[in-house]
Amino acid sequence: ALVYVRRGAVDIGAQGDGAATAAHAATAASFDSQRSAHEADGGAAVRVGTYETAYLSRSGETLMLTSAAEGVCDVLVLAGEPINEPLVSQGTMVMNSQAEVEEAVRDYSTGKFGLPWDHTLDDGSWAQRCKNFLQRFGIREEASSKVE
Repeated sequence: ALVYVRRGAVDIGAQGDGAATAAHAATAASFDSQRSAHEADGGAAVRVGTYETAYLSRSGETLMLTSAAEGVCDVLVLAGEPINEPLVSQGTMVMNSQAEVEEAVRDYSTGKFGLPWDHTLDDGSWAQRCKNFLQRFGIREEASSKVE
């Protein structure tokens, strides 16, 4: 599992209000922006702060997150079955081989993934940018809005 804290801070595997965490709480390692690791064994709390990510082992059945900050905490928790395949990453691209990563980077660079969103543009400027993008690739606006 992966726990990402966007705002605030959380303790993973902490005890609070008399409710103990599961004995098999996952071992956690959190990495801050300098990539230094803070590790703790199951049952010991690991504090994960704003913009930090904790990677959890597959042991255990329970995950307890406790707010460690005043106010609102925004936390993203991702988990799933292991895919048991090789992973290669470069920037935001994650594929199964270096060749696939290089192909994905080429596809992204040529616009095959669509138009990257620019949060600094107002609605009118964004609409114009989308129109220019479609024209660049010879796509008619009417055809691009149809769902097949």
